[in-house]
Amino acid sequence: MNASELPHNECVKVLRAPERSHYCWMSIDGRHPVRLACLVRDDGDLLIPATIPRPLIAELTWRPVTVEFHSRAAHGPSWWTVTGKGLARPLSMNDLPKPLPHTTILSSDPESFRHGLRVLVARYTGQRAIGSREETHGPGV
Repeated sequence: MNASELPHNECVKVLRAPERSHYCWMSIDGRHPVRLACLVRDDGDLLIPATIPRPLIAELTWRPVTVEFHSRAAHGPSWWTVTGKGLARPLSMNDLPKPLPHTTILSSDPESFRHGLRVLVARYTGQRAIGSREETHGPGV
């Protein structure tokens, strides 16, 4: 097993390849995380469409949040995990890349982002490894 730490810029690269949409786990103040779809901008900030309930959007707005991503091949020969901290703020239509990238997770309709959130990510940290998670952390982790 070969593990390596990922600095901020490498985390952004991992999150943007092969596509820029992901599911992340987002939490406020250490509360139970919520699974959300998001789009990763070139600068690493996250765009969250307004497909989540309005009360959750209101709860997240202008709050510090923690986001966590895990590779889809969690039990394959290689995996990664990335954690970031940032501030969630209302999304403006100027925040959207033009054109919106085609993704398998999110709609390419800009209207789906109206009233959504942008997470201004201050810092990402991560880890990438070759070998199963069981080899790295033991079973059940």
